[in-house]
Amino acid sequence: FERIHLESWKIQEGREWRAHTEALLTDQSWRTDTEDAFCMEMHLCLLAGKYDFASGEYDSARQLLLKAKTGSWRRFPKLCREVMTELARLMETENDNDGVKAEIGEIRMEWPDLAKEQPELQADLLVIESQAEENRGFYERAKMLLEEGKILIEETNGITEEARKEKMVYLLNGLGKIYCSRHRYHKAMRIFSDAISLCDSREEFRTAFLYGNKGYVLYRLGKYKEAEEYLTKQRQIYQSAYCDGPTCDELDNLNALIALYGRMNGKEDQIEECWKSAMRGIGEGGQRYRDARICLCNNYGAYQFRKNKLEEAIGSFDMGIRLCDQGK
Repeated sequence: FERIHLESWKIQEGREWRAHTEALLTDQSWRTDTEDAFCMEMHLCLLAGKYDFASGEYDSARQLLLKAKTGSWRRFPKLCREVMTELARLMETENDNDGVKAEIGEIRMEWPDLAKEQPELQADLLVIESQAEENRGFYERAKMLLEEGKILIEETNGITEEARKEKMVYLLNGLGKIYCSRHRYHKAMRIFSDAISLCDSREEFRTAFLYGNKGYVLYRLGKYKEAEEYLTKQRQIYQSAYCDGPTCDELDNLNALIALYGRMNGKEDQIEECWKSAMRGIGEGGQRYRDARICLCNNYGAYQFRKNKLEEAIGSFDMGIRLCDQGK
């Protein structure tokens, strides 16, 4: 279990990894009537659900994650946060944002004192729910939920300073994304900068998404050189962590870099290098990976079209079309 847990971030490792997890879930020899054994079972459901989600096995992933949510939300709040984050991503992929609200609503209904007893978990759920509201186009409702979370974290006693900063980073990131969606890029940039200032420099991997978000805003503002600095820093963090092929987060970063470099002069080599990195294992990874690669094909094709390389552009667009057909 410890080996599987330590290697769980390499979610694309292969079916051998998933088989080890399944073997532990079906093995009765280690199960005892203890809190630790039950926590381990819920954690294994989370890890197996994450793998099945990344592999495009959505029904299995949902079943496993719902089981982990049911078993963890009152007894293991920290584990519940991870489960709900992954479950929300799955439901978002399936355009089931109402399902996200329903799952969070069930926890709130059965735990009316959640904000008082587990303010950190409540803040996490507010971030997740706000993303669902944003996906539905209810931006003001999403912003209100995040502002509620900020007040909760700022005013609640008994939270360590480290935990307070961590929660505030995710709340600010959510607010920045909303302002970005509404094209209020200067406001979004200030918020992302505030979030970055709260981050521990030793925990760069956990907050690499902030560099990407700020880089994207700078790109939209036409500040290409500064955007390159942040997006490159994000990529370096991902490259140091992943070695077996690009993850969905890394594909999003490569996508942003290709779009950026396409607007800059003298970046042809960088574009080609990003494209080659993105295309590793193009047929793997399920719908989440497919969607990211479809965007990559579109951006790369647009770059080739601007260079008047029409055959290469058509080839890239055709690859994107084939990926779309795979998802039907």
